[in-house]
Amino acid sequence: GRRDAARRARDARAAEVDLAKEKDAQIAVALREGEKLSVKISKLELALREKRADAKDAAEGAAELEAEQTAANAELDATLAECRRLDAHLSSVVKEREAAEVRLREVGSESRSKAALVEQLNEVRKKVAAFRTAQEHALEDVRMELEMEREAELVSLRAAREEESGARR
Repeated sequence: GRRDAARRARDARAAEVDLAKEKDAQIAVALREGEKLSVKISKLELALREKRADAKDAAEGAAELEAEQTAANAELDATLAECRRLDAHLSSVVKEREAAEVRLREVGSESRSKAALVEQLNEVRKKVAAFRTAQEHALEDVRMELEMEREAELVSLRAAREEESGARR
């Protein structure tokens, strides 16, 4: 009896020790997995903060681009207004030319031959045509210059954004 009871008690203690070791091993595994998850959560939180910062920068960049586009549109409107003014001036010159042609036809004085009048009329026509061509070239130059400036500003802004975005990473 006593030996059996002692053996059963010893077996029970051995079973308890084995169970405690098994539980300790399970706890150690759970702690290692918890540490891994904690590191993973930290990395994900850092990535989330970076993505939020990138999104904020992108929104600010979009606002800056919109402001620049508004400024470029205002400059374009001013240029178009100048073009309209030049067109009106050109129309005025054309009307003056037509009036000069009428006056030349009316003058018909003996001191001027018909050939001289035609020659003068042709000279006026050449001057008006040259003025119109010069105005058209100047207008085209202004348009091209504004477009190149606008493109250069957009490229510069995009490069700066990419540089800032790259530096943050």
